[in-house]
Amino acid sequence: EMELRVVVGVWLLLLVGSVVRVEGGCLEKRQGVCSLNPEVTQGPYYVASTMRQNVTEGKDGVTLVLTINVIDSQTCGVPQTQNLAVEIWHCDFAGIYSHYVLQSQGYQNAATDNTTFLRGIQLADNNGQVVFYTIFPGWYVGRATHIHLKVHQLGNLTADGLRYVGGRISHTGQLFFNDTFLDSFYSSTAPYSSFNNRTQSRTLLSSDGIYNNQGGNYGLVSLSNSASSSGSNSILASITVAINTTFDEGSNGNQIIPEGPSNPPPQGGSRPPGMPPFPSPASNT
Repeated sequence: EMELRVVVGVWLLLLVGSVVRVEGGCLEKRQGVCSLNPEVTQGPYYVASTMRQNVTEGKDGVTLVLTINVIDSQTCGVPQTQNLAVEIWHCDFAGIYSHYVLQSQGYQNAATDNTTFLRGIQLADNNGQVVFYTIFPGWYVGRATHIHLKVHQLGNLTADGLRYVGGRISHTGQLFFNDTFLDSFYSSTAPYSSFNNRTQSRTLLSSDGIYNNQGGNYGLVSLSNSASSSGSNSILASITVAINTTFDEGSNGNQIIPEGPSNPPPQGGSRPPGMPPFPSPASNT
C-alpha cells in the first residue's frame, strides 16, 4: 500500500515504525520505516559541545548506548553532504545540566559554569551513523524524560579537532522514552530511585507540553537491554533521523522558547520542596 503526502513547512523524518514519509510530496511507504516529525525547541540549556563519543565524564547512572542514524529525506539514503555531525545533550540522573548547574537546580539568574558532562558531538560515519556512550537521563519537574539533539552539516573541525564550527544546523529535536519502561526503571534502579520520590511527580508524556505540541511522539526511541561479560547492564537506544539537507536553521530560526505552554522551563522553582537535597550551590559537579 502506497500513499502520497504533501508536507508544508520545515519537517524531518524519523525511522520509528513501518511508514516511510518524505518531505515535499515524496512517497510515503506503508511498508517502510519512516515518519515525519517537526522541529522541536532546543530549550534553555544549550551550549556548543566538544567532539567526542563518550560524554559520561564519570557521572553516576546506567550506561546508555545511543545509536542515531541520519538519512536524507529526499532519497531515504545516506546524506551526500560534507561533515555530517550529530550533537546531543541531556541532564544527569538528578535532572542537572552541565554548564547550567545552578540554573537547572532552580537558582534564578545564576552564572553558567565550565562543566561539560553529558554533551557531545560526532561526525557521522559513511553510513550516516553515530553512537554515543552516555548515561540514561534523569528527570526534572515539568518535563518528560528527554535527550536533545542537533544535526549539523557542511561545517569543519577546529585545528585541534575538538570543536565543530561553521556549516548549518539542519535539525533540532528531542528524543523521548516509553513511560511504562520509565516507571519501572526509575523506581527500581540506583541512583535514579533515590530521586524518584519527590513532592511533585514525574511528568508523563501525556502531560508534557513539548511532546504533545511539537510532535514529540515521533521522537520515541527503541530500547533494549545488554549485559556485558562483567555482569554490568547497559540500555541500548536507537532511532533514525532523516533530514532535509537544504534546510538551514540559522535562516529559519529555532527559538529558545519556554518548554511548552503548560510546562515552564526548568528554572525558578522546578525543584520543589520535598526533593532530596542537591549539592551546594557553589558546586559545579
